[in-house]
Amino acid sequence: MVMNINTETARLIKSNIEDFGLTEAVVAEKAGIAPSTLRRKLRGESPWTATEVFNIAKVLRIAPSRLLPASFSAVNAA
Repeated sequence: MVMNINTETARLIKSNIEDFGLTEAVVAEKAGIAPSTLRRKLRGESPWTATEVFNIAKVLRIAPSRLLPASFSAVNAA
């Protein structure tokens, strides 16, 4: 089964936002992303940029790699 990197990234980001007890609105504001854009990306309707993932990781104070699927490295290494 082929994984959709955008959908899996969205799942990981949403899960981490919930785990940290933050709202999407707070994360969007602190990451410099419009709330409507973040919602669209979390639904998998729009691709993520490296800057967006990095900024969200910065807000959550975690490594950006925690917000990317494990297979992301394998996909890009091929």
